[in-house]
Amino acid sequence: MKPETFSKFLVINTAGLGDVVLSTPVPRAIRKWKPDAKVDFLCWEAARPLLDLNPSISGVTAAGCHPGYLL
Repeated sequence: MKPETFSKFLVINTAGLGDVVLSTPVPRAIRKWKPDAKVDFLCWEAARPLLDLNPSISGVTAAGCHPGYLL
């Protein structure tokens, strides 16, 4: 399959909050390359507020809490 045919992308970052912030340019770059692409993000629940309002991200799926976080 050629990359030009891709229309759905999943960015997975289950590292810490800083790593999630540093990965936010990835969906923007994908959208710049393919404006109609669906770009979803998978992260820990604690990182969800950092991504929910990002216009380059179609949807955010959050999984539990990071094993290193004490809540």
